[in-house]
Amino acid sequence: MESTRETVINSCFTLMRRLSPNDISKNVAGLANLITDEALKYEIIQKIDQPLEKELDTSNGREFLKCEYNRDGDAYRSPWSNRYFPKD
Repeated sequence: MESTRETVINSCFTLMRRLSPNDISKNVAGLANLITDEALKYEIIQKIDQPLEKELDTSNGREFLKCEYNRDGDAYRSPWSNRYFPKD
């Protein structure tokens, strides 16, 4: 018999397979808003593949990838200038 946690995870994955891949970031954010258990929310978000995003370092005009490694809150640190973008 499947546990409640596994049921929720499977339901989220089933839903994501049926939603448009063009809106994956919006859909993942919507799922995250529905889940109250932080550990479960983190597990689901980590298992859903999302496209890479880029940010522009306006101090030198070079782009860099946004990822958890260079993230601080809602800003991302540029490897080119060591500054965070977008600025607050």
